[in-house]
Amino acid sequence: MKAVEAANEDLRDILPKTYTHLANRSLVELLKLMSSIPMDIEGDAFGKIYEYFLGKFAMSEGQKGGEFFTPTALVRLIVEIIEPFHGRILDPACGSGGMFVQSARFVANHKNGEGQALSVEGLNKSAIARVKRIAWNTVDRWLERAAGSCHRFNARRITGLAVEELQADEIRTIVGGKQQPIWIFTVIDVWSRLWPSTVVGRRSYRNTLTLFRDVANRMNIARFQLIATDGFEFYERVVRRVFGPACLYGQVIKMRRNDRVIRVERRTRIGAAWRWEQALADSEDSEKLNTSFIERLNLTIRQGSAYLSRRTICYARLTERLTAHLELLRCYYNFVRPHRALKFGREVRTPAIQAGLTKRRLTLREIFSSTILLLAWEKVKSVFARFTIWVIAGDRRVQLAA
Repeated sequence: MKAVEAANEDLRDILPKTYTHLANRSLVELLKLMSSIPMDIEGDAFGKIYEYFLGKFAMSEGQKGGEFFTPTALVRLIVEIIEPFHGRILDPACGSGGMFVQSARFVANHKNGEGQALSVEGLNKSAIARVKRIAWNTVDRWLERAAGSCHRFNARRITGLAVEELQADEIRTIVGGKQQPIWIFTVIDVWSRLWPSTVVGRRSYRNTLTLFRDVANRMNIARFQLIATDGFEFYERVVRRVFGPACLYGQVIKMRRNDRVIRVERRTRIGAAWRWEQALADSEDSEKLNTSFIERLNLTIRQGSAYLSRRTICYARLTERLTAHLELLRCYYNFVRPHRALKFGREVRTPAIQAGLTKRRLTLREIFSSTILLLAWEKVKSVFARFTIWVIAGDRRVQLAA
Protein backbone atom coordinates (compact mmCIF):
# COMPACT_ATOMS: atom_id res chain seq x y z
CA MET A 1 0.00 0.00 0.00
CA LYS A 2 2.85 2.38 0.77
CA ALA A 3 4.34 1.73 -2.69
CA VAL A 4 0.99 2.49 -4.35
CA GLU A 5 0.67 5.74 -2.38
CA ALA A 6 4.22 6.71 -3.25
CA ALA A 7 3.44 6.30 -6.96
CA ASN A 8 0.07 8.11 -6.72
CA GLU A 9 0.16 11.43 -4.87
CA ASP A 10 -3.66 11.65 -4.77
CA LEU A 11 -3.81 8.44 -2.70
CA ARG A 12 -1.33 9.52 -0.02
CA ASP A 13 -2.55 8.70 3.53
CA ILE A 14 -5.83 7.30 2.15
CA LEU A 15 -5.34 3.58 1.49
CA PRO A 16 -5.90 1.26 4.48
CA LYS A 17 -2.89 -0.47 5.98
CA THR A 18 -4.67 -2.68 8.47
CA TYR A 19 -4.66 -5.84 6.34
CA THR A 20 -1.72 -7.01 8.42
CA HIS A 21 -4.19 -7.62 11.24
CA LEU A 22 -5.42 -10.66 9.31
CA ALA A 23 -3.67 -13.99 9.33
CA ASN A 24 -1.90 -14.97 6.10
CA ARG A 25 -4.23 -17.95 5.74
CA SER A 26 -7.27 -15.67 5.78
CA LEU A 27 -5.72 -13.39 3.17
CA VAL A 28 -4.98 -16.35 0.89
CA GLU A 29 -8.56 -17.60 1.17
CA LEU A 30 -9.88 -14.10 0.45
CA LEU A 31 -7.74 -13.78 -2.68
CA LYS A 32 -8.95 -17.18 -3.88
CA LEU A 33 -12.56 -16.11 -3.46
CA MET A 34 -11.91 -12.83 -5.29
CA SER A 35 -10.20 -14.65 -8.17
CA SER A 36 -13.37 -16.69 -8.78
CA ILE A 37 -15.32 -13.52 -9.69
CA PRO A 38 -15.65 -13.32 -13.49
CA MET A 39 -13.96 -10.30 -15.05
CA ASP A 40 -16.90 -9.61 -17.39
CA ILE A 41 -19.51 -9.40 -14.62
CA GLU A 42 -22.14 -6.74 -15.25
CA GLY A 43 -23.28 -4.04 -12.86
CA ASP A 44 -21.81 -2.92 -9.58
CA ALA A 45 -20.13 -6.18 -8.54
CA PHE A 46 -18.19 -4.74 -5.63
CA GLY A 47 -21.30 -2.90 -4.45
CA LYS A 48 -23.19 -6.19 -4.27
CA ILE A 49 -20.30 -7.83 -2.42
CA TYR A 50 -20.25 -4.93 0.02
CA GLU A 51 -23.99 -5.25 0.67
CA TYR A 52 -23.64 -8.99 1.23
CA PHE A 53 -20.84 -8.69 3.78
CA LEU A 54 -22.45 -5.69 5.50
CA GLY A 55 -25.70 -7.61 5.92
CA LYS A 56 -23.90 -10.63 7.36
CA PHE A 57 -21.90 -8.43 9.74
CA ALA A 58 -24.98 -6.57 10.97
CA MET A 59 -26.75 -9.83 11.79
CA SER A 60 -23.78 -11.39 13.62
CA GLU A 61 -21.77 -8.60 15.23
CA GLY A 62 -23.12 -5.16 14.37
CA GLN A 63 -26.06 -5.05 16.76
CA LYS A 64 -23.82 -6.00 19.69
CA GLY A 65 -21.96 -2.76 19.11
CA GLY A 66 -25.10 -0.69 18.61
CA GLU A 67 -24.86 -0.65 14.79
CA PHE A 68 -27.91 -1.52 12.72
CA PHE A 69 -28.37 -2.24 9.04
CA THR A 70 -31.66 -2.21 7.16
CA PRO A 71 -31.94 -5.41 5.09
CA THR A 72 -31.80 -4.93 1.34
CA ALA A 73 -35.18 -6.65 0.86
CA LEU A 74 -36.87 -4.12 3.17
CA VAL A 75 -35.24 -1.15 1.42
CA ARG A 76 -36.32 -2.56 -1.95
CA LEU A 77 -39.91 -2.86 -0.67
CA ILE A 78 -39.93 0.77 0.49
CA VAL A 79 -38.62 1.93 -2.86
CA GLU A 80 -41.28 -0.07 -4.72
CA ILE A 81 -43.97 1.62 -2.61
CA ILE A 82 -42.81 5.22 -3.04
CA GLU A 83 -41.95 4.77 -6.79
CA PRO A 84 -39.16 7.39 -6.98
CA PHE A 85 -39.27 8.20 -10.72
CA HIS A 86 -38.39 11.87 -10.15
CA GLY A 87 -37.92 14.43 -7.41
CA ARG A 88 -35.67 14.41 -4.36
CA ILE A 89 -34.97 11.55 -1.95
CA LEU A 90 -34.00 12.54 1.58
CA ASP A 91 -32.22 9.87 3.62
CA PRO A 92 -31.04 11.60 6.84
CA ALA A 93 -29.90 8.30 8.41
CA CYS A 94 -27.84 7.29 5.39
CA GLY A 95 -25.36 4.56 6.27
CA SER A 96 -24.42 2.33 3.36
CA GLY A 97 -26.53 4.33 0.86
CA GLY A 98 -28.94 1.44 0.26
CA MET A 99 -31.92 3.71 -0.32
CA PHE A 100 -30.06 5.60 -3.03
CA VAL A 101 -28.81 2.43 -4.72
CA GLN A 102 -32.22 0.77 -4.77
CA SER A 103 -33.86 3.95 -6.12
CA ALA A 104 -31.41 4.06 -9.02
CA ARG A 105 -32.05 0.36 -9.72
CA PHE A 106 -35.80 0.95 -9.61
CA VAL A 107 -35.57 3.66 -12.27
CA ALA A 108 -33.24 1.52 -14.42
CA ASN A 109 -35.51 -1.55 -14.18
CA HIS A 110 -38.55 0.44 -15.27
CA LYS A 111 -36.69 2.07 -18.18
CA ASN A 112 -38.11 5.45 -17.23
CA GLY A 113 -36.43 8.44 -18.83
CA GLU A 114 -37.57 10.70 -16.01
CA GLY A 115 -34.91 9.14 -13.81
CA GLN A 116 -32.59 11.94 -14.87
CA ALA A 117 -34.72 14.25 -12.70
CA LEU A 118 -34.08 12.10 -9.61
CA SER A 119 -31.71 13.49 -6.99
CA VAL A 120 -30.69 12.22 -3.59
CA GLU A 121 -29.97 14.15 -0.42
CA GLY A 122 -28.16 13.28 2.78
CA LEU A 123 -28.27 15.31 5.99
CA ASN A 124 -26.46 18.60 5.47
CA LYS A 125 -27.45 22.25 5.53
CA SER A 126 -28.04 22.53 1.80
CA ALA A 127 -30.13 19.35 1.69
CA ILE A 128 -32.32 20.45 4.60
CA ALA A 129 -32.74 23.87 3.02
CA ARG A 130 -33.82 22.42 -0.33
CA VAL A 131 -36.20 19.87 1.15
CA LYS A 132 -37.77 22.36 3.60
CA ARG A 133 -37.66 25.14 0.99
CA ILE A 134 -35.87 27.61 3.22
CA ALA A 135 -32.58 29.47 2.94
CA TRP A 136 -29.46 27.54 3.93
CA ASN A 137 -28.35 30.38 6.22
CA THR A 138 -31.59 29.88 8.16
CA VAL A 139 -30.56 26.30 8.84
CA ASP A 140 -27.08 27.53 9.77
CA ARG A 141 -28.59 30.04 12.20
CA TRP A 142 -30.77 27.30 13.78
CA LEU A 143 -27.70 25.14 14.35
CA GLU A 144 -25.79 28.07 15.84
CA ARG A 145 -28.61 28.81 18.28
CA ALA A 146 -28.99 25.13 19.14
CA ALA A 147 -25.27 24.87 19.92
CA GLY A 148 -25.47 27.98 22.09
CA SER A 149 -28.42 26.54 24.01
CA CYS A 150 -26.57 23.27 24.57
CA HIS A 151 -23.47 25.13 25.76
CA ARG A 152 -25.49 27.03 28.38
CA PHE A 153 -27.37 23.89 29.40
CA ASN A 154 -24.12 21.91 29.83
CA ALA A 155 -22.57 24.71 31.91
CA ARG A 156 -25.64 24.96 34.15
CA ARG A 157 -26.46 21.29 34.70
CA ILE A 158 -23.10 19.47 34.78
CA THR A 159 -22.09 20.35 38.35
CA GLY A 160 -21.57 18.61 41.68
CA LEU A 161 -20.27 15.38 40.16
CA ALA A 162 -19.21 12.58 42.50
CA VAL A 163 -16.29 11.31 40.43
CA GLU A 164 -14.03 8.45 41.47
CA GLU A 165 -12.35 7.53 38.18
CA LEU A 166 -11.43 9.80 35.27
CA GLN A 167 -9.85 9.08 31.90
CA ALA A 168 -8.62 11.70 29.43
CA ASP A 169 -7.38 11.62 25.84
CA GLU A 170 -7.14 13.73 22.69
CA ILE A 171 -8.61 13.47 19.18
CA ARG A 172 -6.61 14.80 16.26
CA THR A 173 -8.49 16.49 13.43
CA ILE A 174 -8.06 19.36 10.97
CA VAL A 175 -9.65 22.78 10.63
CA GLY A 176 -9.48 24.77 7.43
CA GLY A 177 -7.10 22.33 5.75
CA LYS A 178 -4.61 19.53 6.30
CA GLN A 179 -1.96 22.11 7.12
CA GLN A 180 -3.85 23.14 10.27
CA PRO A 181 -4.15 20.15 12.65
CA ILE A 182 -6.10 20.73 15.84
CA TRP A 183 -6.77 18.66 18.95
CA ILE A 184 -9.95 17.89 20.88
CA PHE A 185 -9.29 17.16 24.56
CA THR A 186 -11.91 14.83 26.02
CA VAL A 187 -12.50 13.40 29.50
CA ILE A 188 -14.94 10.81 30.84
CA ASP A 189 -16.30 9.88 34.25
CA VAL A 190 -15.90 6.12 34.02
CA TRP A 191 -18.66 5.07 36.45
CA SER A 192 -21.43 7.16 34.86
CA ARG A 193 -19.91 7.34 31.33
CA LEU A 194 -20.52 11.10 31.50
CA TRP A 195 -18.60 13.42 29.17
CA PRO A 196 -18.21 16.42 31.52
CA SER A 197 -15.88 18.69 29.58
CA THR A 198 -14.01 19.22 26.35
CA VAL A 199 -11.45 21.72 25.01
CA VAL A 200 -10.58 22.43 21.37
CA GLY A 201 -7.21 23.87 20.44
CA ARG A 202 -3.50 23.21 20.25
CA ARG A 203 -1.96 20.26 22.09
CA SER A 204 -0.48 22.51 24.74
CA TYR A 205 -0.04 22.86 28.50
CA ARG A 206 -2.59 25.68 28.66
CA ASN A 207 -5.37 23.67 27.02
CA THR A 208 -4.57 20.63 29.16
CA LEU A 209 -4.80 22.81 32.27
CA THR A 210 -8.07 24.35 31.06
CA LEU A 211 -9.62 20.90 30.63
CA PHE A 212 -8.75 19.59 34.10
CA ARG A 213 -9.61 22.86 35.84
CA ASP A 214 -13.04 22.82 34.23
CA VAL A 215 -13.58 19.20 35.31
CA ALA A 216 -12.41 19.99 38.86
CA ASN A 217 -14.87 22.89 39.09
CA ARG A 218 -17.73 20.57 38.12
CA MET A 219 -16.96 17.82 40.62
CA ASN A 220 -16.78 17.12 44.31
CA ILE A 221 -13.06 16.82 45.03
CA ALA A 222 -13.50 15.76 48.67
CA ARG A 223 -12.76 12.19 47.54
CA PHE A 224 -9.56 11.08 45.86
CA GLN A 225 -9.72 10.30 42.14
CA LEU A 226 -8.14 7.61 40.00
CA ILE A 227 -6.98 9.30 36.79
CA ALA A 228 -5.65 7.56 33.67
CA THR A 229 -4.31 9.11 30.46
CA ASP A 230 -1.88 8.35 27.68
CA GLY A 231 1.75 9.47 27.79
CA PHE A 232 1.23 13.08 26.65
CA GLU A 233 3.94 15.15 28.36
CA PHE A 234 1.74 17.77 30.08
CA TYR A 235 -0.78 15.48 31.76
CA GLU A 236 1.31 14.67 34.83
CA ARG A 237 2.19 18.31 35.55
CA VAL A 238 -1.43 19.40 35.22
CA VAL A 239 -2.79 16.58 37.38
CA ARG A 240 -0.30 17.39 40.15
CA ARG A 241 -1.24 21.07 39.97
CA VAL A 242 -5.03 20.62 39.92
CA PHE A 243 -5.60 17.54 42.10
CA GLY A 244 -2.39 17.37 44.14
CA PRO A 245 -0.75 14.29 45.65
CA ALA A 246 -4.03 12.94 47.09
CA CYS A 247 -5.13 11.51 43.74
CA LEU A 248 -3.93 8.41 41.93
CA TYR A 249 -2.54 9.06 38.47
CA GLY A 250 -1.21 6.60 35.91
CA GLN A 251 -0.36 6.46 32.21
CA VAL A 252 -1.04 3.79 29.60
CA ILE A 253 1.62 3.80 26.87
CA LYS A 254 0.82 1.81 23.72
CA MET A 255 3.65 0.83 21.37
CA ARG A 256 2.59 0.43 17.73
CA ARG A 257 4.16 -1.07 14.65
CA ASN A 258 2.45 -1.02 11.24
CA ASP A 259 -0.72 0.36 12.88
CA ARG A 260 -0.82 -2.55 15.33
CA VAL A 261 -0.45 -2.39 19.10
CA ILE A 262 2.50 -4.64 19.92
CA ARG A 263 3.02 -3.72 23.58
CA VAL A 264 1.16 -1.89 26.37
CA GLU A 265 3.11 -0.35 29.24
CA ARG A 266 1.38 0.88 32.41
CA ARG A 267 3.11 3.47 34.57
CA THR A 268 1.90 4.70 37.98
CA ARG A 269 2.99 8.30 38.42
CA ILE A 270 1.18 9.43 41.59
CA GLY A 271 0.19 7.19 44.49
CA ALA A 272 1.70 4.34 46.48
CA ALA A 273 1.36 0.76 45.26
CA TRP A 274 -0.96 -0.27 48.11
CA ARG A 275 -3.31 2.60 47.28
CA TRP A 276 -3.44 1.49 43.66
CA GLU A 277 -4.25 -2.07 44.68
CA GLN A 278 -7.05 -0.89 46.94
CA ALA A 279 -8.49 1.55 44.38
CA LEU A 280 -8.55 -1.03 41.56
CA ALA A 281 -10.06 -3.63 43.88
CA ASP A 282 -12.85 -1.19 44.84
CA SER A 283 -13.47 -0.05 41.25
CA GLU A 284 -16.64 -1.36 39.60
CA ASP A 285 -15.27 -0.85 36.10
CA SER A 286 -11.48 -1.26 35.98
CA GLU A 287 -9.49 -4.29 37.05
CA LYS A 288 -6.23 -2.68 35.95
CA LEU A 289 -4.98 0.69 34.76
CA ASN A 290 -6.52 1.37 31.33
CA THR A 291 -7.82 4.04 28.94
CA SER A 292 -10.40 1.87 27.19
CA PHE A 293 -13.41 3.95 28.30
CA ILE A 294 -12.11 7.24 26.93
CA GLU A 295 -11.11 5.48 23.71
CA ARG A 296 -14.67 4.21 23.31
CA LEU A 297 -15.98 7.72 23.93
CA ASN A 298 -13.62 9.09 21.27
CA LEU A 299 -14.94 6.51 18.82
CA THR A 300 -18.52 7.52 19.67
CA ILE A 301 -17.62 11.17 19.09
CA ARG A 302 -16.05 10.37 15.71
CA GLN A 303 -19.08 8.34 14.63
CA GLY A 304 -21.46 11.10 15.76
CA SER A 305 -19.72 13.94 13.94
CA ALA A 306 -19.23 14.31 10.21
CA TYR A 307 -16.40 16.75 10.96
CA LEU A 308 -14.39 13.99 12.64
CA SER A 309 -14.91 11.07 10.26
CA ARG A 310 -11.66 9.66 8.96
CA ARG A 311 -10.71 10.52 5.37
CA THR A 312 -13.61 12.95 5.00
CA ILE A 313 -13.95 16.15 3.00
CA CYS A 314 -16.47 17.50 5.55
CA TYR A 315 -13.92 18.92 7.98
CA ALA A 316 -14.75 22.13 9.87
CA ARG A 317 -13.64 25.39 8.32
CA LEU A 318 -13.50 27.31 11.62
CA THR A 319 -12.50 26.29 15.15
CA GLU A 320 -15.57 28.06 16.54
CA ARG A 321 -17.86 25.92 14.38
CA LEU A 322 -16.18 22.72 15.54
CA THR A 323 -16.45 23.80 19.20
CA ALA A 324 -20.16 24.63 18.81
CA HIS A 325 -20.77 21.33 17.04
CA LEU A 326 -19.13 19.42 19.90
CA GLU A 327 -21.24 21.24 22.51
CA LEU A 328 -24.39 20.10 20.72
CA LEU A 329 -23.06 16.55 20.48
CA ARG A 330 -21.97 16.53 24.15
CA CYS A 331 -25.40 17.64 25.34
CA TYR A 332 -27.09 14.98 23.21
CA TYR A 333 -24.70 12.28 24.44
CA ASN A 334 -25.10 13.13 28.13
CA PHE A 335 -28.81 13.92 28.43
CA VAL A 336 -30.68 12.44 25.44
CA ARG A 337 -28.90 9.35 24.13
CA PRO A 338 -29.32 6.13 26.20
CA HIS A 339 -26.00 4.39 26.83
CA ARG A 340 -26.07 0.64 26.22
CA ALA A 341 -23.48 0.06 28.94
CA LEU A 342 -25.92 1.58 31.48
CA LYS A 343 -28.62 -1.04 31.12
CA PHE A 344 -30.33 -2.14 34.33
CA GLY A 345 -33.06 -4.63 33.58
CA ARG A 346 -35.40 -2.99 31.07
CA GLU A 347 -34.12 0.48 31.89
CA VAL A 348 -31.36 1.96 29.77
CA ARG A 349 -30.05 5.13 31.37
CA THR A 350 -28.34 8.16 29.96
CA PRO A 351 -25.00 9.21 31.49
CA ALA A 352 -26.76 12.18 33.11
CA ILE A 353 -29.21 9.86 34.90
CA GLN A 354 -26.39 7.63 36.10
CA ALA A 355 -24.48 10.67 37.39
CA GLY A 356 -27.56 11.93 39.27
CA LEU A 357 -27.96 15.08 37.17
CA THR A 358 -31.48 14.20 35.97
CA LYS A 359 -34.13 11.66 36.91
CA ARG A 360 -35.21 10.78 33.38
CA ARG A 361 -34.12 10.94 29.77
CA LEU A 362 -34.54 14.44 28.32
CA THR A 363 -35.41 15.53 24.80
CA LEU A 364 -33.75 18.24 22.75
CA ARG A 365 -37.05 20.15 22.81
CA GLU A 366 -36.95 20.24 26.62
CA ILE A 367 -33.31 21.32 26.61
CA PHE A 368 -33.90 24.16 24.16
CA SER A 369 -37.11 25.24 25.91
CA SER A 370 -35.43 25.40 29.33
CA THR A 371 -32.67 27.55 27.89
CA ILE A 372 -35.18 29.92 26.28
CA LEU A 373 -37.06 30.28 29.59
CA LEU A 374 -33.80 30.96 31.41
CA LEU A 375 -32.83 33.68 28.94
CA ALA A 376 -36.32 35.22 29.25
CA TRP A 377 -36.05 35.24 33.06
CA GLU A 378 -32.63 36.88 32.90
CA LYS A 379 -34.13 39.55 30.62
CA VAL A 380 -37.00 40.17 33.05
CA LYS A 381 -34.59 40.50 35.98
CA SER A 382 -32.46 42.99 34.05
CA VAL A 383 -35.55 45.12 33.32
CA PHE A 384 -36.84 45.13 36.91
CA ALA A 385 -33.37 45.86 38.23
CA ARG A 386 -33.84 49.44 37.03
CA PHE A 387 -36.78 50.03 39.40
CA THR A 388 -37.20 50.18 43.16
CA ILE A 389 -39.96 47.85 44.40
CA TRP A 390 -41.88 48.60 47.63
CA VAL A 391 -44.23 46.26 49.44
CA ILE A 392 -46.78 47.93 51.76
CA ALA A 393 -48.01 45.83 54.68
CA GLY A 394 -50.32 47.82 56.93
CA ASP A 395 -48.40 50.92 57.99
CA ARG A 396 -45.04 49.47 57.03
CA ARG A 397 -43.17 49.78 53.77
CA VAL A 398 -40.48 47.25 52.82
CA GLN A 399 -38.03 47.82 49.97
CA LEU A 400 -37.24 44.70 47.95
CA ALA A 401 -33.94 44.15 46.22
CA ALA A 402 -34.29 43.60 42.53
